[in-house]
Amino acid sequence: DNSNYQFIAKGNQIKFAGFMLAYIEGNDEEKITENQDKLLPLVEKNTLLNLKTLEATQHFTKPPARYTEASLVKKLESEGIGRPSTYAPTIATIQAREYVVLNQEKKLVPTQMGKIVNDFLVENFAEIVDLGFTAKIEEELDEIAIGKLDWKEPLKQFYKKFVKEIEHISQHA
Repeated sequence: DNSNYQFIAKGNQIKFAGFMLAYIEGNDEEKITENQDKLLPLVEKNTLLNLKTLEATQHFTKPPARYTEASLVKKLESEGIGRPSTYAPTIATIQAREYVVLNQEKKLVPTQMGKIVNDFLVENFAEIVDLGFTAKIEEELDEIAIGKLDWKEPLKQFYKKFVKEIEHISQHA
C-alpha cells in the first residue's frame, strides 16, 4: 500500500474472436495453448491479485536521431521554413559559428556552445524560435514580396514584441 512502484500487466482479452476462430483452428494444439496463455483474465480496477511471478526489466529510451544536412533540409521544407536558396547558407552559418559539428557519420551534433545558445533562445525568445512563428513570418514575407501586404505593419508588430523581450532580459541580466 505504501509502495513507490506501479506494476502494469499487459495482455489481450478477446471479446469477439471473429476471424481468429478460423485462424486458431488451423494451428496445432501447442500453438492454441500458447496463445491462450497470453490472454489476461478480465480484471476490474482495485482488484487484489495474487503474485505468481515478478520480472524486473529496465527500459532505456533512445534520443531522436541526429539530422544530416539533407534530413535537416527536408525538415525545414516540411515545416515551411526557409527557401532552397537559404538552406545551404543557414547550415553553413550554424557550422561556422560552431553551434553544430558534423560527426563521422555526417550527422549534425550540437556543440556545448550550440546547446547554450539554444537554451538561451528557447528560454527568452520562445515565440520567435517557434517553428510556427517562423513559417508565419515567411508567409508574410512572401505576401510583402508580391505586393499583397505592406511591410510596415508586420515589422511594427514584430519589433514591438521583440523590444519588450530585450528590455525584460536586460533588466534581469
